[in-house]
Amino acid sequence: AATREARERGAAYQRIVETTSEGIRTADADDRTTFTNSRLAAMLGTTAEEMRGRPIHDFLFAEDAIALQAKMQELRQGLSATFDWRFRRQDGSGLPALVSVVALRDPHGRFDGSLAMITDISERKRAEEALSASELLLSRIVSSLEEALLVVTPDRVVVRVNEAAERMFGYSKAELAERSTEIL
Repeated sequence: AATREARERGAAYQRIVETTSEGIRTADADDRTTFTNSRLAAMLGTTAEEMRGRPIHDFLFAEDAIALQAKMQELRQGLSATFDWRFRRQDGSGLPALVSVVALRDPHGRFDGSLAMITDISERKRAEEALSASELLLSRIVSSLEEALLVVTPDRVVVRVNEAAERMFGYSKAELAERSTEIL
């Protein structure tokens, strides 16, 4: 009965690992891949078999390798981390990802490898870039207006001022923000 229960538990874990939307990777103490779920392999355009035994450096851009060394030192010291990272897919394109990684320890507490959960954040990055472009365009439009423009919250806090408003009121943007209740 215990063996059947262990098999069922193993099958349940396998189902969870293979159906999650996150990539999962485990590595040994030398950062050689010991396990990768199919989601991570697909995210990187490869297979789990091709990833096995390879260091994560094989899936990064060369310019990111030094920064990863610092992250690995922190991990070896037992520090868990969550950070944005950029992976290199097999086709050479980039994959922006959110990485959550924890150190694995042997029974004596020594660093024995790592477990990482990797989330594709491509859509979030595209939205951030679109928002930045939109904010830049809005800022340029507001700055170029000849009319004074103040954007004020309902509780009379100035959140945006253009140069025409500075000239009209005779205060800098910072001063207008400080004196908003007096002026408005």
